[in-house]
Amino acid sequence: MTGYINSVVNDIDYLLDSMGEGNFNVETRISYIGNFTPILDSINRIKKNLSVTLKQIDDTADIVAESSEQMSHGAQALSEGAMDQAASVEELAASITTIQTQINENAMNAGQVNKKVESVNDMIMQSNVKMKEMIDATDEISLKSKEISKIINIIE
Repeated sequence: MTGYINSVVNDIDYLLDSMGEGNFNVETRISYIGNFTPILDSINRIKKNLSVTLKQIDDTADIVAESSEQMSHGAQALSEGAMDQAASVEELAASITTIQTQINENAMNAGQVNKKVESVNDMIMQSNVKMKEMIDATDEISLKSKEISKIINIIE
């Protein structure tokens, strides 16, 4: 029994370490039986939810980065005030990169078995907060884009 429990703990450590390193295609190396089956089910749900959340964050960051680049090129043709707008967009892109880095660091920090199962729910909640921040940032980009459009119309 002790050997089996050690196998389960080692497998959970392996699964969570792999997910912490960004490998969400990791599979268990043992069969879970009895009261341990819900733990594996929870890890699989966490793996799925984190994978989906990180994919959404990555996709959103790509979209925001592309939008930021387009806005930066347009801002170069404007007056000094429009250049300040482009700088704001670049800062926003840097903030999004920082958020993505923090999320990756949070995933990698899930290295200790005793804390892993309990901390995964917290990380999912943090990911949701970061997603909202990115949505807010996207809204801010849209607002800045409208402001730049107004400036371009005034210049024209």
